[in-house]
Amino acid sequence: MKLLAKTVGILLIIAPFLLNSCDKNKIFSIQKGNIKIDFYSDKPVFKNVIYLKDTIRPAVGKGLTINNIMKEWKQWEIKSSLKGDTVVYQMELESPEIKADFVYWIDSSSVRMKIRNVADKSGTLKEIGLEDQPWITVSDTSYRWWTVKNWTREPFVSKKVFSRGIGMYNAVTGNARDTIQEKGQPFFACIWQPEKFCVAVKTNMEVYPLRIWSDGAGCNLAPNKYYYRVKDLKMPDFEAQLVFIGDLNGNGRSDRGDYFIWCNRQMKGPDVLHKNAIWYKIKINDVVNKNDPPTNLAESKQIIDYIKNITDGIPQIIYIVGWQYDGHDTGYPAFDQLNPRMGTSEELYALSKYCDSLGSVLSVHNNMCDAYKGNKYFSPDIMATDYDGSPMFWEIFHDSAFHVSHYKDVKTGMIFKRLDELFKIFPIHRSIHFDAMRVTNCNPAWEKDSIGVLEEYYLGLKPIAEWFRQKGVLITTETQNGNPVDLSPLVVGMWTNFRLIPEYRQIYHGKIVAGGIPEGEAPFRELCGSGNSITQDISFKPFKGLLDYQTNKAHMKEVIFLSSLLYQFFLTKEMLEVDRNESGFRIRFSDNVLSVYDKASDHLKVTWKDMVIAEDDERFIPTHGGIYAYSQKGASKEWVLPADYRNAKLKVYELTDKGRKDFSNFKIADGKIRLKLVANQSVKIIIE
Repeated sequence: MKLLAKTVGILLIIAPFLLNSCDKNKIFSIQKGNIKIDFYSDKPVFKNVIYLKDTIRPAVGKGLTINNIMKEWKQWEIKSSLKGDTVVYQMELESPEIKADFVYWIDSSSVRMKIRNVADKSGTLKEIGLEDQPWITVSDTSYRWWTVKNWTREPFVSKKVFSRGIGMYNAVTGNARDTIQEKGQPFFACIWQPEKFCVAVKTNMEVYPLRIWSDGAGCNLAPNKYYYRVKDLKMPDFEAQLVFIGDLNGNGRSDRGDYFIWCNRQMKGPDVLHKNAIWYKIKINDVVNKNDPPTNLAESKQIIDYIKNITDGIPQIIYIVGWQYDGHDTGYPAFDQLNPRMGTSEELYALSKYCDSLGSVLSVHNNMCDAYKGNKYFSPDIMATDYDGSPMFWEIFHDSAFHVSHYKDVKTGMIFKRLDELFKIFPIHRSIHFDAMRVTNCNPAWEKDSIGVLEEYYLGLKPIAEWFRQKGVLITTETQNGNPVDLSPLVVGMWTNFRLIPEYRQIYHGKIVAGGIPEGEAPFRELCGSGNSITQDISFKPFKGLLDYQTNKAHMKEVIFLSSLLYQFFLTKEMLEVDRNESGFRIRFSDNVLSVYDKASDHLKVTWKDMVIAEDDERFIPTHGGIYAYSQKGASKEWVLPADYRNAKLKVYELTDKGRKDFSNFKIADGKIRLKLVANQSVKIIIE
């Protein structure tokens, strides 16, 4: 009996080890279509990733991290099984006491993984880190990688500095042996071999979903972390996929351009209004000219009517800048007072109703990231914390601005109280614009509750966006630049997007509508050909370089016809391929649309099938139920008509600042139309 007891005791001691290692040489394999994965049986790790005839052997990491502490594979009790086409690992850890199932399967073009049935008996689990275990490792220099590197423009330091805490990023690329300086935590990354395939990882974590790194010996791509619990919020089951992307754009190779298309196709995109509208901002005033505003509500209506008439009623989204207190950037964090210099409340509601009658929307340019001391609702309870415990300083506008913590704002309920007050004084509906939607306001080391990007996003911005969604209001914002998270789940438009990272034009095309790159940062024709709209605030009277109605009305029309309407046309097509270099670009869209710009000659030409629709400063754009033709300098030019116009009875109207006007200076023959236009003249061709 003593011998039996000793034997049983030994077996009990070594049983976990046996579960982890007795079948360590056994391999599970699953295959579907062109994908085959060989798994180790003693740990949830790919042994071989086989696509078509290529075999990739990912490096084997040490284990998983639990709350940022490494738990090596030998510390886990792992039971694995192959059930049909699914591999299941039952994972169990003794300290902290955690159980979870890791499940893998293959669909038509990707390997999928899910973490389910998580049991956190200790109640301490915050995150499960997969970042040490690559899903892909490549060392051959024929492989290339692309990603977006996150960094901080001004580090958090123990002094008050300009722009502290503002995250930034830039796109980087290289071959498999080029070093990536740190383990990046991007939201976009891919690896490709041009003649074969492109591969990427996607997870359902919206903050820091991926890891990509290279030490010079090879490039590795992996999921990052499963954020199981953010404060008291339990997250959905973790889901990830290893995606093999073929030649989606038909250029005969697979590369990052195909990855950009794939990413774009995963996004929901905007509603019809935001995609079809011309959206812009009207500036009322700021503190510098608070008593002499360049625009009021009555003058705003003149601008709205002008754009309505010259575009033949294309919907508009108009954001009023300086609607509150003494004008732009005043009053925050409060939203409860209209700027009296704008006009009366009755005028505001009448203008909003008038915009509705046009199929347009009047809304506000607001700010929920900044606050000024001395203003109503300024309180440490909603402010990010600085190194010395005081509210976190940002920079000086008309006064010293401080960072609001979205997490604290939501937790206290103060943001919803302030928004309720906004909705009581301004007829907000369908759309709202926020000057910034940062998630980098808080330094966890200085916050009592260790608030960081996770909390600011999941428990701050996301609940605010959901509050608006429940009211039928969609959000546009200033820019994606500066955020280490992809904002596409929260916003439908961005004012000055795609400036720092040109690749974002393709990734977000048609899914986040944009103003684009501000005039002056590139030749105007270059901006037009790559997809741009209005990027200047509009005013009635001249003020500080704004696009004013009184003296710059002609240029306003130029921007709309040369840039905005061409962008509207581009939005109806998928952006398939972008070839950009120092000499210009060649952008290919679906439906045989091609935009080519040569920088040396400043020449732009956009074609659609057998038709030219844009050339330098001439336009012939099929959009919004007609063809919009325009000449900046005046010209007699022949255009090929679209197929459905060639045998139809056509009517041509001049579009003036008073609306439609009969136009007869044209001739139709052989499926073409010759238009004779004077400088800054526009017409619309419709089928009767």
